[in-house]
Amino acid sequence: MSLSAEFAPDDTEAVEDALALLDAALDTPTAMASHIEDEEYTLIGIDDDLDTGLDAGAEFETSETFCHCVYEGPKRAEMIPEISADERVAGLPAHENLGLEAYLGVPLYRADEFYGTLVVSDTEPREFTDEEIQHAKTVAKLIQSVL
Repeated sequence: MSLSAEFAPDDTEAVEDALALLDAALDTPTAMASHIEDEEYTLIGIDDDLDTGLDAGAEFETSETFCHCVYEGPKRAEMIPEISADERVAGLPAHENLGLEAYLGVPLYRADEFYGTLVVSDTEPREFTDEEIQHAKTVAKLIQSVL
């Protein structure tokens, strides 16, 4: 699957490198960046140690992703420390199919407009620390620079 030129990053390799950096810094198995427009969620990059088979260009309905909490909410960083215990997201495909149990999502912006999300997830429940959240926000700024 390929990304639409309309919203593809200028430098996809920089996005992938930033995601790998975040995964290493937070010791998590997966990080993703997405473009979200209404009910259309499109991966623009992924660092995946879970072998999910997902690649840039994969599309989902926004409501079937954890990121709907960022998109439909106040568009700020959102942490879900135990997905299976959160009625907003328990049972979604990413929880059921991938076994993800913790989520941290940070909004991405392009030209001051909401663009999508930067996501880091873990297979074990966990509270992300303030420092880890700041790392994610910093990586989000790096990704925004190539959107």
